[in-house]
Amino acid sequence: MDDQYNKQHILKQLEIERSVFEALIAQIHPAHLETILVQNNWTTKDILAHITAWEQELLRWLAMADRGDPPDIPAPGTWANYIDQFNARNYQENRKRPLKEVREDFARVHLQLRNALESLPEDPHDPSWSVWYGGVPPWRLIATFYEHYQEHSIPIRNWLQSAHTRPR
Repeated sequence: MDDQYNKQHILKQLEIERSVFEALIAQIHPAHLETILVQNNWTTKDILAHITAWEQELLRWLAMADRGDPPDIPAPGTWANYIDQFNARNYQENRKRPLKEVREDFARVHLQLRNALESLPEDPHDPSWSVWYGGVPPWRLIATFYEHYQEHSIPIRNWLQSAHTRPR
């Protein structure tokens, strides 16, 4: 198995990228978390809710597999539409939620995800992987979750840099 797609590497990268992301968030004044648009029409609070929604989705897929049911992951070629619909629905569901709740969910769901991932078998031949698409452990899919932090760190970092260089 490719070293970048093994359990230990992915768990380590997930925590590294999460820490980097949280350090960025810590630099933003709390009032700006839900008022300043940092990525298109999203505030940092919206991004926190977005990441949380995707981590909940992965938890749902992991729970399905744990019950022995194939996760209802979109088929190849249908991801773009699925992502757009998922993101739009979750934005609408979360945009008016209080920042405190969004932050609490962000922490709670990530802890649940980390615990779920730690309990997954490392052996790619473990029978529990048979319910996943093609019977292949979903480590590549799971890796996209630490890449998700990287993706959303960029606009936040750019906003922070521009906020610090703006004349006062």
